[in-house]
Amino acid sequence: MLKEAQPVVSIRGVEMSFGHLKALAGVSLDLEQGACTGLIGPNGSGKSTLVNCLSGLLSPSAGSIVFEGKDITGSSLRSRAKTGLARNFQNLRLFDDLTVRENIAMSAGLAGGWKRASEKSVAEVGARFGLEADLDARVGDLSWGHRRRVELARVLNGEPRYVLLDEPGAGLDLSERRRLPGIIAELTAHGVGTLLVDHDMALISDVCQRVLVLRQGQLIFDGPPADAFRDAAVLECYLGERHVSA
Repeated sequence: MLKEAQPVVSIRGVEMSFGHLKALAGVSLDLEQGACTGLIGPNGSGKSTLVNCLSGLLSPSAGSIVFEGKDITGSSLRSRAKTGLARNFQNLRLFDDLTVRENIAMSAGLAGGWKRASEKSVAEVGARFGLEADLDARVGDLSWGHRRRVELARVLNGEPRYVLLDEPGAGLDLSERRRLPGIIAELTAHGVGTLLVDHDMALISDVCQRVLVLRQGQLIFDGPPADAFRDAAVLECYLGERHVSA
């Protein structure tokens, strides 16, 4: 595990059950500020459930979540956003009838008690994501890739301390996916920590300094990306025991 001075997010013994199904089984880990951490695992391993627990969409069945020294286990998604813990969604949650400028500006209100976002800050954030020519366009008229960039620009404009990215490349074509490393680099360059969930191993290796691997709700690997697919437990997780021992 990489050495961390003061983790921004601390997760201890987090469990999540849906009836008889245990989606998370006592997950404990620390996440650091200003670094990108990848979260991978097979379908059904608990990745999205963990992100939903961290963001406040779900309340864990057991365990605790601490953000910057404050226990936020029972707080809402909006409350967490106000304290600086933000997220995106696999299915975009934008206001299609509003402009790009208006969508980006709304994030400052959510994060700061509905303070007014300055035109300068909105324009600067839009430019970072290549949206300067689209600020006055209606979001519903944009391509999926442009809309994804609007969502991430809105996240950054809220001045988060940590961002949860759940499959930000979902629905993007190849050219649009090629923009993702630069977009994630924008977040880390501003000191924002990132937990990235994605099935694109090339993207994970490119932008993440650390990789976490979940299997059946349990953390089975925590270390550098280069070591992940040399780990026997990870290989068995993805390839099966027969292929690992062959």
